[in-house]
Amino acid sequence: MVPRRVPIPLKDVLQKKLDEMITQEIIEPVDEASEWYAPMVIVPKKQGDIRICVDISELNKSIQRETYPMASVDYTLREFNNAKILSIIDANSGFWQIMLHPESSAFTTLIAPFGRFKFKRVPFGISYGPEVSQKRIRECLKGLNGVVGLMDEFVVYGETEKEHDERLYQVLQRLQDSGWTLNAEKCQFRKKSIKFLGHIISADGICPDPTKTEAIKKMSQPTNITELKRFLGMMNFFRKFVPNLTDMAEPLHAMLKADATWTWGPKEKALGRIKESLCNPPVLTLYDCKKSVYLSADASSYGIGAMLYQIKNSSKLPIAYASRTLSATERGYAQTEKEALVVV
Repeated sequence: MVPRRVPIPLKDVLQKKLDEMITQEIIEPVDEASEWYAPMVIVPKKQGDIRICVDISELNKSIQRETYPMASVDYTLREFNNAKILSIIDANSGFWQIMLHPESSAFTTLIAPFGRFKFKRVPFGISYGPEVSQKRIRECLKGLNGVVGLMDEFVVYGETEKEHDERLYQVLQRLQDSGWTLNAEKCQFRKKSIKFLGHIISADGICPDPTKTEAIKKMSQPTNITELKRFLGMMNFFRKFVPNLTDMAEPLHAMLKADATWTWGPKEKALGRIKESLCNPPVLTLYDCKKSVYLSADASSYGIGAMLYQIKNSSKLPIAYASRTLSATERGYAQTEKEALVVV
């Protein structure tokens, strides 16, 4: 196998990075032959640094996955009850903190312009990496309150500074005892709000990361089906923030039909309305498992929608919105039947 070409300006950076990884016992040189080789992939990072990955797509086909349960983003965001003081802890190259068995190491041999190397720790790109990482995080944090861990990030929260600080000390002690190292540059402590999983979390609730809404705002009007599908795909990320989004997007979905005429006209208003709603979404309240949860259902000719909410201080505060289009058969249902679909 021939190593992939490395841009000449990055060769010195690559050599330095490989030397660092050898010193940190992440990789080691290989002298003996191996049945498994993988080309190296360089991923540029900020400030001129690089991340070294391997294209182990062929190896992934032969790996027996553990199928460890992974928490979804939406589920994780529901765990911040009464979070008023928050800290975010970033594990330093999370996968590289997990040792490989020596017999498994040979399967990760990579080919670089400077020789062959094999990983002593879990490489980025391996199929079971997220599962193993998540399992180790849960085992490490088991029994602790006020902490959420997903992949290589941990969030510690509390209702008061005292509660937060006690929890933070316990988490840091547990991480130290388990051998985790942290990236000090990415850690933030005692904050009123943090950026986590593409969202802003604070005592006020949850809202999208402004950089994501800004990307929606800057998108130009789609000129073909591919661009329209891309816009609708980005729109889905914000679905839980916008009530009746399916109804608003129905004119755009109609443009995807095979016999549709590609003209904007009134549909441009629908696009503008969606952008306005996505760029100014309501703040979703933090879910309180001790309070009752209510569901408000609605239906139209095109779709169904719902609002999941809780009542706090006599006000209905949304936890999440949901909506979807109706199938051709479902559109023939009575209004009460359509609304019943929301519950189903």
